[in-house]
Amino acid sequence: SEPADNTQHSQSPPFSTAATMGDLSVELTAPNGRKWTQPTGLFINNEFVPSSNGQKIDAIDPATEEVIASVHAASADDVDKAVKAAAAALKNPSWKELPASDRGILMARLADLVEENKELFATVDAWDNGKTYTEALTNDLVEAVGVIRYYSGWCDKIFGQTISVPNKFAYTVRQPVGVVGQIIPWNYPLSMATWKLGPALACGNTVVLKAAEQTPLSILILGRLIKEAGFPPGVVNFVNGLGKDAGAALVQHPLVDKVAFTGSTGTATNIMKMAAATLKNITLETGGKSPLLVFNDADMEQAVKWSHLGIMSNQGQICTATSRILVQQDVYDTFVAKFVEEVEKTSKVGDQWDETTYQGPQVSKQQHERILSYIKIGREEGVTIKTGGERPAHLPKGYYVAPTVFTDVTSDMRIWKEEIFGPVVVIQKFTEEAEAIATANDSVYGLGAAVFTTNLEKAHRVASEIESGMVWVNSSQDCDPRVPFGGVKQSGIGRELGEAGLEAYSQIKAVHRKTSYVDAMSLVCPVCQDCLAKPDLYTSLIPEVQKRPHHLSSRSLKRSVDSGCYACNRLWAVLDPEERQLVSAFSDGQPENALATNLAFEKVETCDIAIPLTVVSISDGAQFGHPKCFLWEVAFNAGPVSTLSPSKPRPYWRLSFLLKPFHVMWECLCTETAESYPDDLPVNLRSSSISLKGFGIRNQSTSNNGLNVYLYWVEIVKTYTSCKLTFQQDKLIALSAIAKKVMKNMGDEYVAGMWRKYLDRELIWSVSVSTHRFNIEDRAHADYVNTCDQTPVTYTAPSWSWASTSGKVNPGLPDVPETDVMIAIEDYDLEYATPDTTGFIRGGWLRIWGELKTLKLIPYRSSPTCTTADWEMVVNGTNVSILFRSAKLDVNLILYASKRRKR
Repeated sequence: SEPADNTQHSQSPPFSTAATMGDLSVELTAPNGRKWTQPTGLFINNEFVPSSNGQKIDAIDPATEEVIASVHAASADDVDKAVKAAAAALKNPSWKELPASDRGILMARLADLVEENKELFATVDAWDNGKTYTEALTNDLVEAVGVIRYYSGWCDKIFGQTISVPNKFAYTVRQPVGVVGQIIPWNYPLSMATWKLGPALACGNTVVLKAAEQTPLSILILGRLIKEAGFPPGVVNFVNGLGKDAGAALVQHPLVDKVAFTGSTGTATNIMKMAAATLKNITLETGGKSPLLVFNDADMEQAVKWSHLGIMSNQGQICTATSRILVQQDVYDTFVAKFVEEVEKTSKVGDQWDETTYQGPQVSKQQHERILSYIKIGREEGVTIKTGGERPAHLPKGYYVAPTVFTDVTSDMRIWKEEIFGPVVVIQKFTEEAEAIATANDSVYGLGAAVFTTNLEKAHRVASEIESGMVWVNSSQDCDPRVPFGGVKQSGIGRELGEAGLEAYSQIKAVHRKTSYVDAMSLVCPVCQDCLAKPDLYTSLIPEVQKRPHHLSSRSLKRSVDSGCYACNRLWAVLDPEERQLVSAFSDGQPENALATNLAFEKVETCDIAIPLTVVSISDGAQFGHPKCFLWEVAFNAGPVSTLSPSKPRPYWRLSFLLKPFHVMWECLCTETAESYPDDLPVNLRSSSISLKGFGIRNQSTSNNGLNVYLYWVEIVKTYTSCKLTFQQDKLIALSAIAKKVMKNMGDEYVAGMWRKYLDRELIWSVSVSTHRFNIEDRAHADYVNTCDQTPVTYTAPSWSWASTSGKVNPGLPDVPETDVMIAIEDYDLEYATPDTTGFIRGGWLRIWGELKTLKLIPYRSSPTCTTADWEMVVNGTNVSILFRSAKLDVNLILYASKRRKR
């Protein structure tokens, strides 16, 4: 935060118009021998361009007072072009729609490029700034790379909030401020640029940055790396120029949404006045006159060392420089003696390229004269000069100032109150803690402060009373990208670095969604909100549908209850403790925590239950905009329902409400890729081996008494080898009973009866057998139900037994060869009033696929009402149909399947 006015200077850098318009680079060789091609144009839209009027400013070597290079100086027209480029980039999908994580990748790449060129950047900043090459390399470049890397990690971690409010859904999002105009100082040319760019880019803003006219070179090299890193054109733009021209044009431009400035308090005041015309968002980091307090219990050696670093490093050109030192009276003389000794021993003034040099020249002639003028003021005010106070005798050329220590200073002196911004320190004594705090706070500035004491209670007490944005305890000038940086009073507005830096470059947008008729319940889970708020689904049931819970899901019910869902809690309330325990067990969703299975076949991995559907057609989903999907049209026999309106396909979860409101688990089988299905897998079964992502409704069909439902947005997913829950059949039956109980207790008897009929009538079983995978679906007389008007008089779901390869399960089962698998179907009881007109009751069918060598269905035990003449098994490829010739059956059958050996 250099005190020089960065908008209008009484003494500006040398100004030249001699160069041609096409002169956009120059070959340079620095005093340390490094050579490079230095860009000299304005960096706009990822290209270097000349200024519109051909004007240039000179970069001066403060050690020799000679010109290093001339760079193009932006006019108001040039600033306008840069701002418009940034405004266009802000709306360009290449930046606006770039995923946040990809922004982070770009920034990380930029950090790598800066690090790869750190010696070049250190050379440039040492040459035109005057700081030592060692300081630039070991301090500035480390900080610059660290800041960019830090903010690259923030890109995809900038979040809003959800806020609990009555009768509405409210949330916030953080969005970019927009086009940001940034003006940086000359004391840390590259690192100050990264302080500004890092949070601005992380938040998705676009930038026009103006460097200080004294140090215009390093940002142009940074511009080249911006393009190399892959940032879209216009996202970052760099302009050089005078503050009164380029700076003023940038601050006042109507398309600039925010101004961020680091520099003198006087310039900041002018910027605020100009920005006020359009009420721009501003962040200002300005001047300082930071106090350093040394108490009598301090570690004197550490206090002296840090006091020296706090004011003499970087030629004293530090915004947070601890330039006011207050020492407790009983250690005052000791401290002053040791401090002067440290200054004279350590602060070697000289050539910035010499590794032994601690202090190089001041940045400019103007700054050099300013510092010498304050030293003169101090002499006139009657202070004591312990050391320094003039130009070093051995350095007649260059902008050098000897490090200067003033004592016998009072608080009313100008050198005590005003920021000098050079290697000049004033020391004053105090007696009590309260006096020290009062003297420290007696300033218009409040940027930093330091406290030296071995009493930590005192340290924290004093730190809390000091009026400053930062306090260092037993150190000085500590800075980290993760910690906010900024001041109070006339030292600035807002904060940089840390998460606070993100707040400065983002704005909060609040979104309110007022509860309406279709989402009237404010306390429902996302599943309920999506399922209940659809008036086109059950036109005959609204508004009663909002009073009725809709799902008993192993994966969502218990979680929704725990989260306070109104509908799910109503459902939960009708369950008794045993039933709640059962649902809770299924809600865990992890195989290792599943209910212990009593299934004898030890390699069974899955057993699913679902409401059955009749497949009407299967077609390509391309006609609905999903070319990689299958489209199912499924008949859902729900009985007479009012005609539904056509509905555009909606996201998932409505599937659960329409088709399986009380499902235990929904897992579809699939292979890792579509091409890896077995060759003999029927097409309709291939279609069933999918992950369902959504569904929609068509008008009620006239061909049956149910709804035609089509499923869409089907994606092949990798679940072929996944382990799924296994559980007991009696638990499934219990869950079905719970579903019926819930519907009976929760409302409309018609709907309850409709679903109860389905839960009683049909179940679909899916089975996976570890390494030899096959599936059996028992569609209990599904074809019959859909082709005639008859309904079962009685029906008992079959029980299943599983035989392992190592022995018998139930008495009476035949021995099973080591290579075979056997499944027994027991007590398959069907009773119909009459057979159909063909003489057959199409009681059901089995479907099998997998690596099976042989397949037999044989009677098991005695079946008094069913003999081999009463049933017939028809095998068509991998589809097995069973036809029954009797209206009353008591079936005990065995499906005997031998596994095919791999070739």
